[in-house]
Amino acid sequence: MAISLPSDTNEHQYKAGDTIIKQGDVGRCAFIIESGHVEILLEKEDGTIRNLGTRGPGSMIGEMALIND
Repeated sequence: MAISLPSDTNEHQYKAGDTIIKQGDVGRCAFIIESGHVEILLEKEDGTIRNLGTRGPGSMIGEMALIND
């Protein structure tokens, strides 16, 4: 399956440990992972961090904020 991306698509590079989206941020865009892996973390009310999973190449993150925000 081929996906067409809008002409205003930007490429960003992140290093290990960088935060791409922070919980509570207003969604302005979605991200497609081209290479590497991204951990999806949830900070709970008591301050503990829960790992919700890992996404890799071809996965999209942040798309739900576009729908919900």
